[in-house]
Parts: sequence; structure tokens; C-alpha cells
Amino acid sequence: MTKALDKVMAGLDDARAYLKGARDGIEVHEVEVPEPDVATIRGKTGLSRPAFAKSIDVPFGTLENWEQVRRRPEGPARVLVALIEKRPSIVLAELARSVVRVVGYAQKGALASVRIPMDNCRCLGAPG
Repeated sequence: MTKALDKVMAGLDDARAYLKGARDGIEVHEVEVPEPDVATIRGKTGLSRPAFAKSIDVPFGTLENWEQVRRRPEGPARVLVALIEKRPSIVLAELARSVVRVVGYAQKGALASVRIPMDNCRCLGAPG
């Protein structure tokens, strides 16, 4: 086996032992992510509700429920919102770095959206 695979296997063995009750020599890291104030965090980004929901890939209704505290973001969504709270520009910077959406009229007047990878471009003040 490779060194990397050996480390992964050792980690899995540790996880199995932990689940069976073994605690000796196992270091556990727990991270607490505070309850986010989603409306305030979105406000720091300067994005509208629809734009913010789209930027973090959640339905508009979900964002609305979070902002009105009918529901709370959980798991990865909670972590993402916490990251945005620490650095509000992260959403715009990453979007600008990875993709630009060009919206225009296609043939017969239909609205079209085209995704263009922008790996080597600078736009909207994005790093990179």
C-alpha cells in the first residue's frame, strides 16, 4: 500500500475503534459554528435575496425561511454562511473567478444563459 492509503486506513481503523467505545489515544476535534443571522450576513454582501440564494445554490424559499428564522441553515450550509459572515466578498470573488454568466437574446428572441469558464481572468475584483 502507499503511504497515503496507509494513513487513510489507519484513520478508518481509529474511527471504527472510536465508534466501538475506544477513546484512548484518539484525539477528537469538535467545531461549534454559531447560529448565523442570515439576513445581516446577506446584507453585508450587498446582494438581493434572489441573487444571494442563487450564489449559494439554495432555493429562494429556503433563504427566506432562514432570514425570517422559520428554519435555520444546517450542516454545510451553516458553515458556508459562517464563512460568508467572516468574508462577505467570498461569494462574489469565487463566482467571478470560476464563471461568468452572459445573458442575451438567442435566436427568435428567446433568453439564453451561457456559462464561460474564467480560470485565467480577473473580473469584479476577484483574486487570481
